[in-house]
Amino acid sequence: MAKKKAPTQRDVRCYHCGHEHVIAARASRVSCPKCAKSLLVEDVTIKSTEGWAHFKTCGRVTIMARGKLVAQTIEAQGGIEVRGGLEAKSYRGGPVLLKKSAVWRGDCEAPSLAIEAGARVDRGWFVITAPSQEEVEPVEDSA
Repeated sequence: MAKKKAPTQRDVRCYHCGHEHVIAARASRVSCPKCAKSLLVEDVTIKSTEGWAHFKTCGRVTIMARGKLVAQTIEAQGGIEVRGGLEAKSYRGGPVLLKKSAVWRGDCEAPSLAIEAGARVDRGWFVITAPSQEEVEPVEDSA
């Protein structure tokens, strides 16, 4: 059986200016070709308590069961999976998944939200954004 090849490139969106561009799949940091600011593009796993003023990545964030992320703002373009704790004034970015042991404190703006039974949301406003018209595929009526 043939092995699947890993993709050699991936799409990212700059969290400073919003410019979308293609980068090498194995890159961990790049500069945005439009605004020239540095971007963290790798996936991040939080295993213990970490404090940040502003935490931003073009990748995905996973907060493990014993981990906790405390920040003013969190932006993860690839989404966030919380098994431990998250405390932030605001989160925005990709899809949010709260596992059964998760504790969420703060506002959230995401395209989707999934909460397992047992997860706790202590406070915050949640805005689940609707996909734009370009992202929605038309449904043909077969009648």
